[in-house]
Amino acid sequence: MLPADYISSGLTEAYALGLTNPQETAEMEAAMLQYPEVAAEVEAIRSALEGYARAHSQAPPANLKNKILARMQAAADEAKLKSVSDTGQAEPANTVPAGLITNIPQDGQAKKTETPAFISSNGGMPPTQAAATEGAKVRSINAPAIPPVTTETSFLPLLIAASVLLMLSLGTNLYLYSSLGTAQQQLAEASKRNSVLAQENDVHLTNFHSAEAEISRAHRQMAMINDMETKKIKLAGFPVSPTSAVMVYYNPKVHKAMLNVMSLPEVGPEEDYQLWAMVDGKPMDMGVIHADHDMHEMDIPPTIKAEAFAITMEKKGGSPVPTLTKIYVMGKVS
Repeated sequence: MLPADYISSGLTEAYALGLTNPQETAEMEAAMLQYPEVAAEVEAIRSALEGYARAHSQAPPANLKNKILARMQAAADEAKLKSVSDTGQAEPANTVPAGLITNIPQDGQAKKTETPAFISSNGGMPPTQAAATEGAKVRSINAPAIPPVTTETSFLPLLIAASVLLMLSLGTNLYLYSSLGTAQQQLAEASKRNSVLAQENDVHLTNFHSAEAEISRAHRQMAMINDMETKKIKLAGFPVSPTSAVMVYYNPKVHKAMLNVMSLPEVGPEEDYQLWAMVDGKPMDMGVIHADHDMHEMDIPPTIKAEAFAITMEKKGGSPVPTLTKIYVMGKVS
């Protein structure tokens, strides 16, 4: 196929839309390598498709961003609650650290009073100082525990922001992909309509050429009829068919003749009409003719100087000699 054949066949549009089968895809890729104009046509179709998608694109709904953010916030809160549940850390109870009180009475035992450890260990620390130290220890015990800072909680805002951006990107891409699919479908339909129009145009073009040929033929025949060298011979009916009539236009200068069958009976499936030219009193075969009302054109050999014309009915395909009993029309050249 030539480059124009690929372009007009619709394969370029189908290839750009991704609608070709593997065989057509391979053929198109080979054609694009061989013919730069085919590759340029495919690129032009793709550019037009992208421009169409951009020109007809629509902005996402205004509340799409808020919906995505709300969902992401809910997911983040759920993840935070799950993290606290998994670590098992809760508000610590007001417990006394080990070592502060040395002797704790067990069940069934008498409560013993012992001297606090700070009296002997601090070398006679004053009671007020010991009381202050003890109060500090108690306040430290009763203070709420500060939850530890973990890697998971420190990166949580970044994860939320990244997830929001990802969701926005996915939403935009899905919307653009949907718009591109619509544009591809519309382009495929336009390509199909273009193919139908091309076929209809071919039919109209064929009809135009046929009409043009008919007009040219009519002009040629009219010119021959009006030529001063053309002789008009009327072939009248013979006794076998008295109502038959044929008009012959004979121009010996250009060696052509035209027959206008005005009236001849229809022949059977095994019969034909045959035209004869009388030259020096002998019939010369001019060929088989049809008994329709169209104008028949034929060439007359230059060596033939026709004196008369006759038409006989012969067997299918004609006969080398006329059947004299089946002469339907005959006329002399004046």
